[in-house]
Amino acid sequence: MTDIVTHEKIGNIIHVKINADNVLMSEKVAEINKQLKLLINSEPKSKLIVDLAKVQNASSSFFTLLANLQMYINEKQCKAKYVNLHLNLSDFIELTGLNKILDIHATVEKALVSYSQEIYNVKND
Repeated sequence: MTDIVTHEKIGNIIHVKINADNVLMSEKVAEINKQLKLLINSEPKSKLIVDLAKVQNASSSFFTLLANLQMYINEKQCKAKYVNLHLNLSDFIELTGLNKILDIHATVEKALVSYSQEIYNVKND
């Protein structure tokens, strides 16, 4: 059985994958929440790329998780970029306004470029 959340390091950035095609059950949402918070707590001030490529369907609880997780990430002085959203997820995120609080990118590569641009902009300020 595949873990619902896996991660790997890309340099100093943590690439997190949500390995579930349907995130409809509250138990699954709770497990994702638990694993992501454990990861964030173990990596202070980390930079994350949260890959949602496998998530095709999600409940409102999952979207609430994303909003609450982003607040938690901010509290822990971490950063997160969300990538590879399926069309139905991105439509719902836009409809609910979550796109205003989540830093969304089309691909992992584009999120990596965005992180590198942030570093460049900080050095030039």
